[in-house]
Amino acid sequence: MHSTNSFIYTVIERIRGYLDDPDLDAKYTDDFLIRHIIMPSMTNVMARINNSLTNPVVSKLLISTVKDTQYYQLPPTVGEIWGVTEYDTDTGDITRDYKPRSHWSPDGPNWSLEGNLLSIRPIPAKAQDIYIFYTHTGDLLLHYGAGTLDSDLTTFTLATSPTLGAIDKRANAYAGSILRLLSGNVIEERVVESSTANEYTGSIELTVRVPFAHNSAGAVTYEVAPLNSQALYEAVAASGALKLASYKKITGTHFQMIQLQYKDAMKTAADHYANIQMRTPKHLDKDTVDNSDNRSFII
Repeated sequence: MHSTNSFIYTVIERIRGYLDDPDLDAKYTDDFLIRHIIMPSMTNVMARINNSLTNPVVSKLLISTVKDTQYYQLPPTVGEIWGVTEYDTDTGDITRDYKPRSHWSPDGPNWSLEGNLLSIRPIPAKAQDIYIFYTHTGDLLLHYGAGTLDSDLTTFTLATSPTLGAIDKRANAYAGSILRLLSGNVIEERVVESSTANEYTGSIELTVRVPFAHNSAGAVTYEVAPLNSQALYEAVAASGALKLASYKKITGTHFQMIQLQYKDAMKTAADHYANIQMRTPKHLDKDTVDNSDNRSFII
């Protein structure tokens, strides 16, 4: 019996509802829908909404540079890099901001992106700790299953064989995503700070930013999925229904009806996330290090 509060199962049920698709003896299984319909649909929806967000989750990644080494691996879900900095973990202050420059700058580009690598040039002449601040793409493997909450209430081990979906074993793939605990008396959602894959057992361990408050250590039903928002759920479901509709070759009138529902849900979701932080709505800041007359720092 799955949780009625599950994003994954709610979206599956809505997709089937849009297309009058039976649960029993269905041509497309729940597992097929999550892997081939919901995951790409969620990525499409989140890519559109991310352009409007005023409350993005900003992840930070520690990179320890190595003398005479130019390239450093980035997480697979980097959406936008907001800064490469030196960062005081005690005070939260950015003590030095490294600004990228042109490839043809006489001092070198300082840092640049090459595929999923951070390139530092001039090549570091010493070892030092720098932090990458970035936002998440939302392009990851969703799943629902039973995992284990540690006694510190911030460490969570994912299921090795989830009930539905797939485990993303890429390094730090879940950083910046949402972990939802479903089996307690209170549904709790937490931002994931980091995810680590054990190279020997294959298990994935997540660390959340804020401890869980209403769940006890032990086995817990969970899912990795977006924050609870009915408009977002509906947008993903309608997008998924449109994708599955192309498989089932439904009529044009039916297809257009689902399109209207998709556009309506996307408008509601985008408006919500674009206006959630209204003290300083989304804008281009002028008071930044980029507008100062200070010389750019070199890594």
